[in-house]
Amino acid sequence: AGTGEEIAYLARRFPRWSFTAVEPSGAMLEVCRNKAIEGGYAERCQFHEGYLQSLPEQPAFDAATCFLVSQFILEPEARTEFFRAIASRLRPGARLASSDLASDIASAEYTALLETWMNMMTVAGIPAASV
Repeated sequence: AGTGEEIAYLARRFPRWSFTAVEPSGAMLEVCRNKAIEGGYAERCQFHEGYLQSLPEQPAFDAATCFLVSQFILEPEARTEFFRAIASRLRPGARLASSDLASDIASAEYTALLETWMNMMTVAGIPAASV
C-alpha cells in the first residue's frame, strides 16, 4: 500500500469500492490511514500491517495493485512465489495492476528513465538529499 496514493486515487474515482491496504511498514501504513481519514474514505478501508502471507483469509479480491514492490525481489523463484501469492487471493478474471522500475544500466534508455524517475521524486516533494 505504501502511503496509499493509489488507494486515494481509486477511492475518489470509484466511491463504491472498498480496499485492503497491505503494508509491512507501520509508519507507511499510518500515512496511508491518515490519508484515508482526511479523504473521507477510511470506512471503506481495511488496514493490515504485515505482508500478504499474514493477511487473514477472506473472500477473493476483484483486483490488486502492486506498484514499485516486486523490483526489490531479485530471485526468480521468490518473484514467482510473490505473484503466485497475489494470484491466490484474486477471484477468477480479477485484475492485477503491477509496475516496477527496471532497466539495463548499460542501455541508452537508462539515462532517460533515471532522469524521469528523479524528476518525479522531486515533483513529489522528496528532499533533494533523498533524491
